[in-house]
Amino acid sequence: MKLLIANDFFAPTIAGGADLFLKEMAIYLKDEGFEPVILTSSFVKETGFKTYRIESSPFHFRHMRQIPGLTLPWNFSTAVEKKVSGIIEKEKIDFFYANNTYHLSFSVLTAAQKMGIPSLLDVHDYWPICFSKDLYKDDRGFCQKGESWECSTCLSKKFSAPLFPLAIPLLRMESRMKKDVLSGMRKVCHSEFVKKQLGKYGYESEVIPYPFFGKHGTREHGKRKIVFVGRLTKNKGADLLVPLAQALNDVEIDVIGKGPLSSKLDRKDIGINLRGFMGDERFDILKGASALVAPSRWPEPFGIVALEAAAYGIPTIALKGSGGLAELVSKEGIGKVCYEDGLAECVMDVIEKTAEYESRCKAAMKNYDKDAIFKRYRKLFETRD
Repeated sequence: MKLLIANDFFAPTIAGGADLFLKEMAIYLKDEGFEPVILTSSFVKETGFKTYRIESSPFHFRHMRQIPGLTLPWNFSTAVEKKVSGIIEKEKIDFFYANNTYHLSFSVLTAAQKMGIPSLLDVHDYWPICFSKDLYKDDRGFCQKGESWECSTCLSKKFSAPLFPLAIPLLRMESRMKKDVLSGMRKVCHSEFVKKQLGKYGYESEVIPYPFFGKHGTREHGKRKIVFVGRLTKNKGADLLVPLAQALNDVEIDVIGKGPLSSKLDRKDIGINLRGFMGDERFDILKGASALVAPSRWPEPFGIVALEAAAYGIPTIALKGSGGLAELVSKEGIGKVCYEDGLAECVMDVIEKTAEYESRCKAAMKNYDKDAIFKRYRKLFETRD
């Protein structure tokens, strides 16, 4: 069986966790006798699989080829549709597995639909219902309106461009055309929270959690220490770390990551150790922690960072309103969820109960076994309805 796997990026060219997930998925499928073919953007170099690349528009902003509303003619492109149709015909594709395809072109999806290829859309974030893909307003938090005229002002801030209010008709047109394309596709997502948000806009989906690919280990018991892992921005709650450090007694905070708030977190005088960005070596820091603090404000689609901690028996403290992250921590009992003003108290409570949480964390990991989760996907690929 030949599958065409479409995504904006593909490891080792990585923009997020979905790209790593798809690399592991492709390896699994190949080992199981499937023939994965990759369809991705021109940014991607070697993938280790047969790969086709698309440069869907002449523009790009950072890593993005498509800009909401402004690149509508390229997001629905007959040239792209024709190219993808040619790939499907040439490779004799049996199944189309679509992922983050916004920056490829919606015509990637329409090509498969017009050729009658069975398909599945894997929703890794909120791009089907939010132009900026995060359902988050930097000044007001979680956005529950989805795509509306207010998106133009939000996009202007995020892109640092005043043009979007002028593009409201184009944004509305893109939203309608996108819904026409997506409505006919089967969908999966990775948390009940995302399923609920998609459901508000008429999209049904099945929840399949992300599998865990990381390292398993044993927590090193020692001095009281907590760890933060992530981009150092306000929406990730990095601004809460200084007041948290000031409120805690005899608890160090290791901060792993980089971002706009880096300079404000270089505070050894109050027990904050700024480690910067780290790859797999971050696990050497993580395993010595009493807890992971993940005070994200935006509605995370999932919470893979909490699984990374749980694999070492380390509990996670998350904030209410953090979407799939708070859902995972609460559902599996691998930590505690609290409000911002109760963060310090919550951290201390979790630290005092690390032994209790350690057993819960280890027990929860069986629910995220890679082979078991990929078998669920395989069943979907082999169902042609």
